[in-house]
Amino acid sequence: MVQAKVTLTKELVDFIDIHKELGFKDKSSMIRDALEQMKRAYEQEKLKNSASLYAKLYEKDCEAKEWLDDI
Repeated sequence: MVQAKVTLTKELVDFIDIHKELGFKDKSSMIRDALEQMKRAYEQEKLKNSASLYAKLYEKDCEAKEWLDDI
């Protein structure tokens, strides 16, 4: 794995220090898990935004509506 240097507030360091109480074997696994969750949430939000844009395009596209109605 690649290492990265980050700067954290005292409060975040204190929180990371209780990693074992939260079920993590070490601080790195806790941070990786948090970042993975954040990444999944970000990607989910991007998908929702994309779907919303396609829905708006579909609403304005009469030809697409007719084509889908024929299916």
